[in-house]
Amino acid sequence: GGGSWLNEERSTTEEFVNDFVSQLPAEIPVFIMPGNHEQFSNDDWDYITGNDRYGYYVLGEHLFVFLDNFAGELDPDYHHDGVYTGVDMEYLTGIMAEHPNKNVWLVGHYFDMSKESEGFKELLRTNTDIKALFHGHIHLTDVQELGEEYNDLTIAVTGNFAYTKDADILGSFWGFRELVISESSAYSCYILAESEAVVNGKNVVVEREEIDEVIYY
Repeated sequence: GGGSWLNEERSTTEEFVNDFVSQLPAEIPVFIMPGNHEQFSNDDWDYITGNDRYGYYVLGEHLFVFLDNFAGELDPDYHHDGVYTGVDMEYLTGIMAEHPNKNVWLVGHYFDMSKESEGFKELLRTNTDIKALFHGHIHLTDVQELGEEYNDLTIAVTGNFAYTKDADILGSFWGFRELVISESSAYSCYILAESEAVVNGKNVVVEREEIDEVIYY
């Protein structure tokens, strides 16, 4: 197995953009991030999605940085599941320097702290502008606590809209994570979407529900 776009000789990303992203109102800003199976070069990714593999967005007093943590061995000629490269510290610190004194929200397909650089870990320890991290990848919803060493930061896992390998299928059912920011507060929760499906031969109806909430301030 391995990289899906090579394995199947088709771009599910392109299908996603054409079938779903195209339905969003034009005034809504959209940034599409690559995962470990989207092994396209930056030029090809831009052609398919309209944005680079990495980027940022400023919204008032908030800076959202979209990090490409699977930038290794792009455009491969063999099948693999992506090569984790970790956070590009030069890019991240440069963007934060251009936009100082913002609340910083870090978004990546996945943050593997065991493979991250000491520079990134030190940034999390010392920079109080960073409010939270978000990632997906594991097809589950969860809130991972990094502990006191990292200023009690959390990684809010965005959950699942594909398949799951977890035995508790309903515990990783389809949904999405939202981040809600007001003038005085910020919180995130995972929203189980109202769904109906056949699970283990039985028809299952899932009601809309908010779970795995984390309050930032």
